[in-house]
Amino acid sequence: MPKPHLFFGLIIFYAASLAVPVMGTCPPGSGKPSPPNPLVTCELCGAGKYKIATGDALCTNCPANTMSPEGSSQEHDCVCNAGSYFSATTISCSGECPCPSVAPVSVVSSGIILSQTGPKYTNNLNCKWIISSDDAISVQFTRFSVENGYDDVRIETCTSSLCDTTTTLQRYHGGDYSLSRVFTSTTGHLLIHFRSDGAFTKEGFALQWSVADDSNVCELCVAGKYKIHPGNAECTDCMSGQYSAEVGAIACQDCPANKASPEGSTQVLDCVCKAGFLPQTDGSCVMIECPAGKTYAYANVVCTGCSCNEKQANDLNYPNNDKRWPGSISCGWKVSGNVAIILEQWGTHLQEYNSDWMWTCDKFSDPTMVCASPKGVNSIWVPSRTRGYSMNWRKSSTCIDCPVATYRSQDDVNTNVMCKPCAHNSGTDSTASTNVDDCKCNAGWSMLSQTNAVCSKCPSGKFKSERSHDACTRCPTEKFMSGNLSSIPRTVKYTYTKVV
Repeated sequence: MPKPHLFFGLIIFYAASLAVPVMGTCPPGSGKPSPPNPLVTCELCGAGKYKIATGDALCTNCPANTMSPEGSSQEHDCVCNAGSYFSATTISCSGECPCPSVAPVSVVSSGIILSQTGPKYTNNLNCKWIISSDDAISVQFTRFSVENGYDDVRIETCTSSLCDTTTTLQRYHGGDYSLSRVFTSTTGHLLIHFRSDGAFTKEGFALQWSVADDSNVCELCVAGKYKIHPGNAECTDCMSGQYSAEVGAIACQDCPANKASPEGSTQVLDCVCKAGFLPQTDGSCVMIECPAGKTYAYANVVCTGCSCNEKQANDLNYPNNDKRWPGSISCGWKVSGNVAIILEQWGTHLQEYNSDWMWTCDKFSDPTMVCASPKGVNSIWVPSRTRGYSMNWRKSSTCIDCPVATYRSQDDVNTNVMCKPCAHNSGTDSTASTNVDDCKCNAGWSMLSQTNAVCSKCPSGKFKSERSHDACTRCPTEKFMSGNLSSIPRTVKYTYTKVV
């Protein structure tokens, strides 16, 4: 039995295992025990619970996906678990108009946007308010007065918080407004854009905004993201070379050996063989063994739009041959690398870009025909069309010659090292060089020392006319070197004056 103490005429009991005084009512951060304990009147709220007011009520559980320390007395003591983030509504602003304040961690789900705080807005304004939320966003004007035909307000939906791609819901300029209409964005992002000219000003506008859900909560990190520690910070994309297929992940998984993946990868299939490795039937990757003077050929796929897969595997298929694309879609795949790319078994349209020209193959009737890029063309663009299709692409070779001014030695054969560049101001006489000694100083340059392998400019009075290991040569009599590159000696013209 706890020992009673007399305190200001009250008998107070202390639970032997608690630092909280127990009386007839429990202070914040503590509540009646559950299940009831006749020996303890109050106990600290356990981890994941809180209690705000004094009283005999039980402690309240923190919201879903949150936790709190023992003895918490406020709801904001509950923070998101590892693997979850605080889904709050945010407002970002630009321009000289007032910006409403929404705390980074807040339960605010509505507010007012004002064009100005004074009686009238000013001239030459260009103000933007971007509202972002995980829920639908609605706005409605409560007052509106701008210069008719010159000053305007646009309400636009956005695809991201940057609002670099927008769709206009409404444009008001002067007398064509409505206070009864409600505009809603279901994309999670909405832009209010207000512009005024340099002439007249008026009383401006007030805009009520709200989000569909009146409670901001902790949401689990989506696939491809993770969060290690508890708190209200955002989830982080998995790093390159990792992936996470799990929702609410606290860590990402590494790709298998010799495989890499882009940031934010959501599945192990996003992990593809690194450059210099070939995929095998068992899913592993084996190093490409190219001989000296050659390097491995690589190719990458980058796609835009659609739900396309960026992968090194040879198939591009969306959605398939017997389905149509969604309406108004724009997408395509770009296959590029250091080798010519071959496309086969496809049936719609191909455009291939290289520098300032385009080469087109159109509507092959034979699906087995091969469309290969010409020599030296390393980029192919496959645009979308009204019907889906399936096609395959492949590299024209596995190993290719090292380009001019590069080399790859016998020591590099059993590694995935690519061709190494020659030193600055030096090059090779041909492709497929196998030794650093194939790198020679360019015309007008020579190697002063074999130990540092640095090509230096020929000094004044000397020249070198071709790429070689030779030193610069002294200019012949009555000739001199001009310009910065001493590669061609020039004749000196003398003028004589007879002395009397």
